[in-house]
Amino acid sequence: MKNLIVIGHPDKNSFCYNGIFKTIKNELEVKNEHLEIIDLYRDSFTRPRDKVIKKYQELVTWTDRIYIISPVWWFRLTPRMEIFFDEGF
Repeated sequence: MKNLIVIGHPDKNSFCYNGIFKTIKNELEVKNEHLEIIDLYRDSFTRPRDKVIKKYQELVTWTDRIYIISPVWWFRLTPRMEIFFDEGF
């Protein structure tokens, strides 16, 4: 299986990053499955974003499974996760 993890939390010390993301990543590595990671807060989001958005679109069409990891703040996703959905699809 081809797996894509999209992590959308700015803080590497958060539960989203250290708990959920690392657990999923480790489990997929143990199963020796194909894995790609989109780390929205480590990628460059300066304008123009055409190159990074194109890369994301290619990964989304490549994958069989997508894991989306993001907190919900005040009924909204993180700003970069919203950009991922707004501009990526």
